Amino acid sequence: MRLIETQHQRIPWRWVFSIALLDFAMISQERTSGDPLTFTLKKFFDNPALIGFIASFNIVFNILVGAVCLYVSDRIWTRYGRRRPFIVFSLLGVALCFVFIPLTGNAWLATTLVIVWLAMADVGATAGALNREIIPPLQRGRAAAIANVILYLQILFFYTFVIGRFDDVRLLRGLRVTGEQMIYWFAAILLVLAALFVGLCMRERKPLKSVLGERISFVGFFASIFCQKRLWPVYMLSFAQAITQINLGPIAPLLYTEQWGYTKQQMGTNIAIGTAINIVLTIIIGFFADKFDRIKMFLAGLTCAFVLNIVWYCFVQFYLPDKRPELWQIIVFGEMIVMVNLVGGMVAMPLLYDYVPRDNLSTCGAGMGIIRSVARLLVINGTTLFVAGWSRFYCAPGQYDYFSALLLAIAIQGLGIGVVCLFVWMVKRGMVQAWGRMDIGAAPERSGAGAQP
Repeated sequence: MRLIETQHQRIPWRWVFSIALLDFAMISQERTSGDPLTFTLKKFFDNPALIGFIASFNIVFNILVGAVCLYVSDRIWTRYGRRRPFIVFSLLGVALCFVFIPLTGNAWLATTLVIVWLAMADVGATAGALNREIIPPLQRGRAAAIANVILYLQILFFYTFVIGRFDDVRLLRGLRVTGEQMIYWFAAILLVLAALFVGLCMRERKPLKSVLGERISFVGFFASIFCQKRLWPVYMLSFAQAITQINLGPIAPLLYTEQWGYTKQQMGTNIAIGTAINIVLTIIIGFFADKFDRIKMFLAGLTCAFVLNIVWYCFVQFYLPDKRPELWQIIVFGEMIVMVNLVGGMVAMPLLYDYVPRDNLSTCGAGMGIIRSVARLLVINGTTLFVAGWSRFYCAPGQYDYFSALLLAIAIQGLGIGVVCLFVWMVKRGMVQAWGRMDIGAAPERSGAGAQP
């Protein structure tokens, strides 16, 4: 069987499907860092600001670990390639953490394991660069659609059958097993399988044009990332994407279960219903992802989401007498917002990499990782602090108005729209070039040996 390789001008679609299945496994760790992590931390801590602070270590490590690994991977070469060693080490390390996190009943030991997990996860930041070195630019839009369909199938399964079982306790052959443990352990199995796939079924070919062998240094790290002026507009657009895609962050599951009083299963069922609809929409939108102007699609989706969020807030806060929406109302409004977000989200990453030269994929990826991490760090902690501060003035002691986080989300979306409009203006003025599309076909097809698995 032919191995999946990097640097082809066009690849078989079965490779795209294989990579999407790999993403399914890797995203499982991201899925676990969402609602399950929030509920795990809620067992030990009550303050949403503290929960958000611990969860945001993931973002800190995006900078301290992920960006550094991306920078280094552009400049080294081993017999196993330059991206894969980081990915395999990360997957196995996170899987090991997942085995022990649900077993501990001590708050600080659990927090330590969570922090180690989040650090290990960012060692695998090179997976994105490997993905883009395998999938050529002209296939990335449809590839993103395929990946999103598989992602939504995962979300559908997770929220229909998994998250609602978080508090369950079962006896299996006399052993007490909780739903929380099964969630983490199932994700660990997927990560181990993903590590085997990367290690045995992929091969990196040594690039013809790169910065391999360039001296690695702290100063060089920041210089290579931030001193290339042609990358600054990409970072600006990346910042806009990051601040507008977070929405309520770790506040969302608390809003469902703590403020609106729904069970975890009801929350999961609602999300699953919306996800089933999204699968159909993703296929339709994905068909056009490579056919229309990506900037216009992204800006249109972002603007519509901004307007709908304002309508949603006013509907709940000023129209509903008890300020508690019914499940069907959450589905209807939520699905409208998700639908327009899909339009922009589908082209978000392909759009960014239209403006990144191929020889700077990981370096620019590191820079975008830093920018996006700082943005997420500010937004997530800002959101939890905003909720805590708002609740202090408008709620009874010990109660929190989690829905108030939407006010801050709306303001942030408005800022993001302004940044994207500035980027569009720069493109029209010729101040920004689509370097990624100019490089199409620059790497010739070769049968030469690369790194063997």
